[in-house]
Amino acid sequence: MANRTEDRQFGSFALDSTNGIVLSSWQNRQLRDTRFTPRLRGAGSQVIEDRLTGCQVVLAGTVIGSDTGNVRDRLDGLIQALSQGEQYLQLYDDRRLLCRLDGDVRYSLEALGRAYAFQARFTSRWPTWEDPSPVNEQFSRSGAGPHILTTASIVGSAPTWPVITIQTHVPLTAANVLLTDTGTLQQLHLVGLNLFDEQAVILDMFEGFLGDGVASAVTPQAIEGSFFPLSPGAVAVLELSHDIGAGADWTIDVDYVPRYWAA
Repeated sequence: MANRTEDRQFGSFALDSTNGIVLSSWQNRQLRDTRFTPRLRGAGSQVIEDRLTGCQVVLAGTVIGSDTGNVRDRLDGLIQALSQGEQYLQLYDDRRLLCRLDGDVRYSLEALGRAYAFQARFTSRWPTWEDPSPVNEQFSRSGAGPHILTTASIVGSAPTWPVITIQTHVPLTAANVLLTDTGTLQQLHLVGLNLFDEQAVILDMFEGFLGDGVASAVTPQAIEGSFFPLSPGAVAVLELSHDIGAGADWTIDVDYVPRYWAA
């Protein structure tokens, strides 16, 4: 693969010579929560929990200025930019990580007052990096179903968590809607769903969020199953089943960003 294009920034703030910044190191580690319990019989143990909880990045570098006042202003601008809450952190233009400053920004004066060495740590709720370009696939389905929704091949190397918007073109009263990933057999079941004509229910698989995208949450009588990701490297085949009958009429959007393990 050819060399990538550098695009070092946090949010809209450039981490390069534009702001007098030279990065000297970039450390990245996954945050994994693994727990063990002793076996009932014999030696050894068994895993009771193994999950990725996020990603941590530590940046180190130097802020350089033309004089003591200029370098102080540049350091102040850096700290201000890094303190703007959750933003996208990038090293190259093809991958990014949504994260926020975790802890202090450390700095020390060097080079007779014209440079500061600094270090900052960021933590992301996401365990993987993402492509800056989102993907949208839209499907129109009608009738009794079940309806098959086949995406293009999911690029990337890590599971991606989609946002699925299901819009009905007829009113629904106490409907049952079942979404199944036919590859992994994971399911999300909405029981007793009420929607107005042209209203949509939004399924944010990563956040575990259910809403209508406007002002209030959609509240079915029950939600069964689990919020699930799509597997990389192959098409995703989703099945939408319901008990509405032949009059059902849907528009379904599957939105996601390809995800990767490394920056």
